[in-house]
Amino acid sequence: MGRRKDLVVRIVKIFLSVLLFAGVVSYIGVGKIIHALLSMDLFYLPFIFIFFALNIFLAPVPSIFLYRPIMMKKVPLFEFYHLRLFTYMFGSFTPGKLGEYSLLYFLKKYYHAKVMPIFFILSLDKAITLLHILLFSLVAFLTLFSSFHFAFYVALFLLLLVASFFFGRFIILKIRWVSVHLFRVKEVHAFLFTLGDFSKQYMKSYLPYLLANFVLTFLLHLLIAYIAMVTYASFSINVPLFSVFLVNSVIGLISLIPLNLFGFGIKEVTSVYLFTFVGVPPAVSTSSIIIFILFRYIIYLLYFASRDFPFGKNSV
Repeated sequence: MGRRKDLVVRIVKIFLSVLLFAGVVSYIGVGKIIHALLSMDLFYLPFIFIFFALNIFLAPVPSIFLYRPIMMKKVPLFEFYHLRLFTYMFGSFTPGKLGEYSLLYFLKKYYHAKVMPIFFILSLDKAITLLHILLFSLVAFLTLFSSFHFAFYVALFLLLLVASFFFGRFIILKIRWVSVHLFRVKEVHAFLFTLGDFSKQYMKSYLPYLLANFVLTFLLHLLIAYIAMVTYASFSINVPLFSVFLVNSVIGLISLIPLNLFGFGIKEVTSVYLFTFVGVPPAVSTSSIIIFILFRYIIYLLYFASRDFPFGKNSV
């Protein structure tokens, strides 16, 4: 019964994602998107690709800083980096990048490692990212979106409520699954008690690593904004870097809604809409998204083709 329910949920998500993609393309017009793609200055393309690849390969670094003080001998930093990179790539195709928690499964199965500390630092990494986007989303509302119509605020507030519901539901289910399947703890409150003790000790002892994570998260989000700014410039659309950064923060909140298919979902639809308020035409936003998705697939394929299967080499 559970598997059938999961299958139905996945089918519904795929259907809604396809519907979103088809709706955006039909609303903007295939001809306009093709025209925008053909108008792109190809001189920018290799630079966009290089920076995009740099962003992907630097993405695991903030969580590496959280892992460093509790590093396990059987999982050294370089090995953890590749595990984290692999699960980051997998997670980029899941809502809110929640597929990154598959790292726990690989550590448990191939390294027989204690995964409770890793569960904590992954959750802490996500909490810091969420704090980051909440902070700069507030700045966006007070600056970029201060003149928006009241209906926009209502719609966005409702979307954020939906996102919070799905994210909260996922965290509850994830805690239950982790406590039962990975830690063999049937009582969730016992798992939370153990996790609470560890988190207090970690937060008290390793505050500089948390600050480093926050700073690196900010720099990576700034890099993402820079990539988008350069991409828009290739279409002769000039948008200030900080405006792109603030819009991306709001999009990051809305992306918690679990609609995503092969890299296209509610996040992409929202970005097409929100960037119109900073002067980016929908056809250009959609063309940029298509380029980013293609680059992501190319980089992922090149990475996997260049490496052996990375799991279990140091397992016991």
